[in-house]
Amino acid sequence: MYQIHVTSDINEPITGSVNLSVWSWASGGALVDQYTLPFSLDALGSKSIYESSLDRLVNGAPADCFFVLDLATASNGTQYTSQNYFFPTKPRNMANIPLASLSVSSRQLGPLSAEVTIRTDTIALFVSMETAVSGRFLDNAFHLLPGTERTVAFEAWWDEPIDWALFVDSLRVLSLSDTF
Repeated sequence: MYQIHVTSDINEPITGSVNLSVWSWASGGALVDQYTLPFSLDALGSKSIYESSLDRLVNGAPADCFFVLDLATASNGTQYTSQNYFFPTKPRNMANIPLASLSVSSRQLGPLSAEVTIRTDTIALFVSMETAVSGRFLDNAFHLLPGTERTVAFEAWWDEPIDWALFVDSLRVLSLSDTF
């Protein structure tokens, strides 16, 4: 049985919704089904908001799909969102993961910072970046859905200015599909 639970660490009752999207690997990532699951929780509450047979959700083919859960709620005028992915099988058992088609652009923001924007027209799992320049990407190893993009900041270490030519020449952006 597949269940979705929501939990709140807020000291007041909240309401919101979870959008459950079922995606297929077919055609580089196709939206198969979508469910909107409203919820209300007591302060510091937790409860199940959805229950279904996993076979029913994946039409008996867990290796052919994955789920995206988008939660949205508000408290005291502050919006809270969360996005989570669920894979009903191990990545090595996933069927027909398409080769990710990534488009990458970068720009230097200052002597110690840069940003990299990655776009995709297919599903791209576990997207990660590396460069020979000493520093760190502020977000790494994320997923991109078809038609989306993510901009990630890079910060140099030890107050050493970024060697821009080295940054651009050594920048590598990989996803899970690049590993097999």
